[in-house]
Amino acid sequence: MILFGLLFILLTAIPTLRILCFPETLEGSTFLYLPSVGACLVLALCIKADLSSKEKIVGPLSLIFLSALTVLFFCSHMTNSRPWKRAGTLPKEIPEQAMNLVRSLTPPQQVYIRDLPDNIQSAYVFRNGFSACLDLKGKPEGLEIIDLKKIPNGRLKEKGSYKVLAWKQGRFFLYQASGRELMR
Repeated sequence: MILFGLLFILLTAIPTLRILCFPETLEGSTFLYLPSVGACLVLALCIKADLSSKEKIVGPLSLIFLSALTVLFFCSHMTNSRPWKRAGTLPKEIPEQAMNLVRSLTPPQQVYIRDLPDNIQSAYVFRNGFSACLDLKGKPEGLEIIDLKKIPNGRLKEKGSYKVLAWKQGRFFLYQASGRELMR
C-alpha cells in the first residue's frame, strides 16, 4: 500500500511538473491536490505502522519525522492560502468602492477602468465581468464602464477628456484624464 501511495504521488504529479517549476506564483499549487491524496495515504499507513510497532527505537523516530512532515504540509498550506484569501475578499471590496464613486456621476457617461487587479500571486481576482458586477450592485442606468485593457489604442481620441476610475494602492480614485495620458 505504501508503494501504491508513492506511485500515486509520482504519477499524478508528473503531468504538472512543468507548471510547478515556477514557485513565485501559485498557479501550480492547485495541481498538488490530487498528489496529496497519495501523500496522506502514505502518512496514514506510516502512522498506523508506528502505532502498532513493538520496536522502541524506530517508532519514536518515525513518529517525529511524520509529525515534522505534517507541520510542513500545514505551513505550506497556510502560505499558499494567504493570496487566495486576499483575492477572495477583493471582489467584494472593489465593486463597493467603485459604486460609491460612480453614484456621484450623472448618466449618460462613460467611465474607463484602469489598473483593476487581475490576480494576486496568480490567485485570480477579476478576469472579466466587472461591469456586469456593477450592474448587479445597482449601477446607474446609462453609465458605461469600460476596461482600458480591452480597448485598442486607436479608439481613444488623443485630445479628448475622459473620466477614469483607477485602482491604486488598494482603493479607487476617480479623475479626469486626457486621451494622451490614457494611451501610455
